[in-house]
Amino acid sequence: MGRSAKIDPGIGNLTKKVMSPCDFLKNKICSGFCCSMTIFNPTYPDCCGCRFKGTCCCCESQMVQCIPACLEGVEAPGHSDAVCLCSDGFQKCVIPDPNGPWIKSISQCCCFESRCAFPCDAEVPCNLNMYCINCVTDFKIDFEILKTAPASSFGGPAAAEEMER
Repeated sequence: MGRSAKIDPGIGNLTKKVMSPCDFLKNKICSGFCCSMTIFNPTYPDCCGCRFKGTCCCCESQMVQCIPACLEGVEAPGHSDAVCLCSDGFQKCVIPDPNGPWIKSISQCCCFESRCAFPCDAEVPCNLNMYCINCVTDFKIDFEILKTAPASSFGGPAAAEEMER
């Protein structure tokens, strides 16, 4: 007979990477109202512990708490000998930036990150989102289920970088 047909037993399909629910839900907006939003981020090691960085008028704060530094991949900057970083941070009075926001904060507790800014900005656009269903973004109707959050200059929950003001 002529040519023989090649039969693909489907083994090649078994090597495809299957996306886990955590990868699928990473950086998705869970809820948002006006100048605040809550984002789901189950990424390890970012989901370990609690962190906060923010400014309100002339007060600036930064805090990390309950960081299990004994786990592989989890870092406690400036505390290399720590097994668990219970609490570290600062609060200080600063001269407000006349061009900056009046209020801006990013906090993270385990898998959830909360952001707020007044006035709204690129990292925290004016939005209305309920039960992971986005309805409004930047004062425009924008229906989208599981909308991805905008990037943040925060640099990840574990970093102690400066937040964009």
